[in-house]
Amino acid sequence: MLTKRKVLHLALALTKAGDSDLLKGNSLFTDQALNVDDRERVKEIGRIVHDLCQDYSYIRSAAYGLEISTKSASVVDMKAKMESAPARKRTVIGQPL
Repeated sequence: MLTKRKVLHLALALTKAGDSDLLKGNSLFTDQALNVDDRERVKEIGRIVHDLCQDYSYIRSAAYGLEISTKSASVVDMKAKMESAPARKRTVIGQPL
């Protein structure tokens, strides 16, 4: 049985893996005891989670605004560059972690 927590975890995991389109069909729910209404709710939750993850920007968040509110213009520029740059892999003695 899918609980609310499991549905959210499933939707988030599929979104992170780039497989959120799996929620659009019914193939994931063949062995679950979900009626048609519940399946549609799960699909809608999946769409919402996917949209939230795709549209999220830390630079546009309230937390970022609070963090830079007392900083100088040069620090704000530096933080904006750091946040917009792609993540780099950490290495130890030339070996990727």
